[in-house]
Amino acid sequence: MGKQYKITSLLLILIITAGMFPRLSEARRAKGAVYYLEEYNVVGTELGRASIDSEYSFLFPVSVSTQHVLAYLWSKNLIAEGILSKGLPLIYLDAHLDSFIGRTWTPQSSNWVRAVLDEKLCSSAALILPQWVYEDINMVYRVKLYDAAGEIRRLYQHSLSISDLEDLPAGKEQTPVVLSIDCDYFSNMGYPNHRTFPWEIEQEIAGIINILKDKGIKIAALNIAISPGYTYLDQETFIRDQLLLAFSEYGKE
Repeated sequence: MGKQYKITSLLLILIITAGMFPRLSEARRAKGAVYYLEEYNVVGTELGRASIDSEYSFLFPVSVSTQHVLAYLWSKNLIAEGILSKGLPLIYLDAHLDSFIGRTWTPQSSNWVRAVLDEKLCSSAALILPQWVYEDINMVYRVKLYDAAGEIRRLYQHSLSISDLEDLPAGKEQTPVVLSIDCDYFSNMGYPNHRTFPWEIEQEIAGIINILKDKGIKIAALNIAISPGYTYLDQETFIRDQLLLAFSEYGKE
């Protein structure tokens, strides 16, 4: 009877411990001791439950999702949990504006930046376009002459700008930033079409890391969007993994 009681007690302890593990992990994450990679499958406007990948650890929260609207949903959730401060600047590297001007108010990947600014989750947004965008005459017109960011500022009174990474203020001049990177920044099979070699992607990522480090920019949270349908399918995983490897070392030196 005593032996059976001990076995039953041990099983109960194991069950309770297993049930507490995700909560313990999240509590440790909230305290900033270590942040593991969070992967999400976004359906509509539901954040869903994250799949935790402990292969990667960071000094700040990091998430990956196919849809870029996750950047809005996830940031909102981090702020609600007290992990992320509200009103930090947003910097996003993307081949698209992602701040759709129109009557669609439901947050989605085409207007997630507007949603972030509408709800004042971030105080401002700076879009960093890849240099290859400027090689297309039509894109230059849209970016330089039409000034889509200016239209957003006029219509919605949002602080949205289009900038080069080198022109961003140094970290000592600003608070930590929320950083979001779309994989189509490196490879885009839509318009304008741009395909690069793996070594060029590695070189570009290294350049981004070096600029951020040289400027002393502190990252409060990082989101990576795969954007299927835009990023070349055979390069999605490579870009994702290279970004995760690079940012897993950010701030640890």
